[in-house]
Amino acid sequence: MATYELADAFVAINNDEDRLTKAIFGCFELLSVHALNEVFRHADIDATFEDEPEFTFHETVDRREPDVLLTDDRNLRIMVESKLRAPTGITQLEDEYDDLIDHYDSKTRRLLHITDHTRRPRKLDRVDVPGEDLLWTSWRTLAAAVRQVGSEEANQTDQRVLGMLTQIFDANGFQPFSGFTLMNDSPKLSDQLEQAYNARKTYYEEVNAFRKDAESRLVDDIGFWRFFRRGVSGGMRSGLNGFPTSNYQRIPKHLWFSYTLNGDAPNHRGSKYKRNYLTLDFNTKTGTLRAGYIITTTGETFSDFRESLHENRDMVLNLLSERHLEAYTTSYSLSTSLGPADDIDAFLEEINDPGYDESEWGKRFMIARSWPADSLPTRMSDDTFEPTEAPTTVAEALNEIHHLTYSEYSDVFYPTFS
Repeated sequence: MATYELADAFVAINNDEDRLTKAIFGCFELLSVHALNEVFRHADIDATFEDEPEFTFHETVDRREPDVLLTDDRNLRIMVESKLRAPTGITQLEDEYDDLIDHYDSKTRRLLHITDHTRRPRKLDRVDVPGEDLLWTSWRTLAAAVRQVGSEEANQTDQRVLGMLTQIFDANGFQPFSGFTLMNDSPKLSDQLEQAYNARKTYYEEVNAFRKDAESRLVDDIGFWRFFRRGVSGGMRSGLNGFPTSNYQRIPKHLWFSYTLNGDAPNHRGSKYKRNYLTLDFNTKTGTLRAGYIITTTGETFSDFRESLHENRDMVLNLLSERHLEAYTTSYSLSTSLGPADDIDAFLEEINDPGYDESEWGKRFMIARSWPADSLPTRMSDDTFEPTEAPTTVAEALNEIHHLTYSEYSDVFYPTFS
């Protein structure tokens, strides 16, 4: 099987941490010990194998079933616990470390935790495992480490395996975001149609890379909830395994990714708050990107939100002004922009009136920060901020909005729950 064919077989593993772990560590098993050590070195994993390690996948030890065990005879044993979207389990890691100590007598024993973050999760500080024995890295760091192994550090077989690893990481959104591609003019209609199709497909892939980079920089207590695409026949919601898509029937105007509080977050809100969420919204028509917080305002179930916004309207207006945030009223398609300041004031004034118009299903209020298409980095222009900084900038804005709504002004944006 050709390298690209084998990599293509793993395209659908997105959102499945077990399959991703098997795919990546299955390839690691094919590397020479020198190349594997180089990958670990570039990923800042403090562990070095002296001999070819043996890989064991999903074998129950005692208390737990780790994802992978890597054993270098009696010199080094690494137990791997990976997460993709599920939160880190403190008890799980402690149990696995106890299994590692109780059942193996290798000279060096390490517990390696892999997550979909950019920085080490704060929760690991509470894990009762000696610091030198608890290693952490991210999928994105591993992907970068694979790219950093040079030809002088890997034999010909290693280079083929590293290429396969890169394709698997890229297919699952762990490639570095390197700007949005611009279309060139094409004189023929057939050429334009093909170019437009390929450009949209490329754009979806770049959106996926951008949002995964941004997601890895979000604070620990929020996590991915759902992906929406407005304009596709059969509904607006789609599983992540269908993204990016090349089989749409109507062009989606909005691709947006929603984020809610993780189940283990402090003061976790009930299911009612799943209708209010943080979002990254990519407008595929204008190229605009928005990061914000959406509040549902229709239906008796959400009357407390309307009341809270109405009673605190002066504070909301001041917040928008002081933090340079934008306000929108939207349908479920995130389409309608709110007007000037007096319109916002009028909306917040009338939102709690008995005659408030609830005829539009799912009317919502959104506070956001946006970036026009021309301000986003492209591969044909370097006169804006660097591509690698763009996801960081957007993630910082989303973290800021989360802090404002969830911490500083929780009584306004998360009413009735403490």
